Amino acid sequence: FGNAYTTLFGKDDNAQSYNQEIIFQLIFDDNPYANSMKANGAVNTFYGNATSRVGLVAPSDFILDDIAKTSGRNVFADRNKKMDARMYEACDVDRKAVNKFVTRVVQINATSTTNPVIGYGSAYTEGQNGSNWVIYRLTDIMLMKAEALVQTMREGAETADIEYNKPIIDQAFSLVNAVNKRSVAETQLTDTLVRTDYATKNQIEELVYQERQRELMFEGKRWFDLVRICQRTGSTQPLVSAAMLKVTTGGSLISNKLQKMDAIYWPYDYEELKVNLNLVQNPA
Repeated sequence: FGNAYTTLFGKDDNAQSYNQEIIFQLIFDDNPYANSMKANGAVNTFYGNATSRVGLVAPSDFILDDIAKTSGRNVFADRNKKMDARMYEACDVDRKAVNKFVTRVVQINATSTTNPVIGYGSAYTEGQNGSNWVIYRLTDIMLMKAEALVQTMREGAETADIEYNKPIIDQAFSLVNAVNKRSVAETQLTDTLVRTDYATKNQIEELVYQERQRELMFEGKRWFDLVRICQRTGSTQPLVSAAMLKVTTGGSLISNKLQKMDAIYWPYDYEELKVNLNLVQNPA
């Protein structure tokens, strides 16, 4: 385990030719200093580097505590003691730092399925981050499709509704399971998810969003997932609940601000309002 991480988020070494998960990414030079190329300054500043291992953005205590648990995890499920490799690929619990796009290599020795041995390569040196920024990759598209399938399900509980929904749940579950199964830190891949646990629209929808959180952590997707949930439910409570898991101070201020649906959207830029008089500023 670890080769996939390296080609997706770590040291590139011109690996695009065999990195087939990538759908769209921004390319940066792997050695920007030597080649006078532009470094990935955003990752360097926000996610950290070898000098400042924790950047402006760091894993929340909620995530760090969840990973540190040996059972009862909320995000990275641990059915039958199976370990999710993405726990170690996403962030470093000891350093409380983001790994994705910062650490060049993550290697996982899964000989012991209960205590895998984790090896981290060095982080990019300050100002010299050459990791590509992945915007879309195959697993994201697969989970998008699963989410779209779930939205075609019927809400009713009649026999006809159940029969109509069953093949849709089967398809959505199959996509989620494929993404989940490839991240099990075992030498023999087995299912960690059980199809019979997901019989309703709410259950399979929750699974899709949980898998997106696990798979796409620190890739800039979670906020927009929560926005879609708020749009569908007509309430900002899902986003408020998620935000409250991360804050240590100012929680009431954030909670009050996010009560209004407008608050989950960015404002229009002032210059855009000047050139397009049809735009109406977001009241939040």
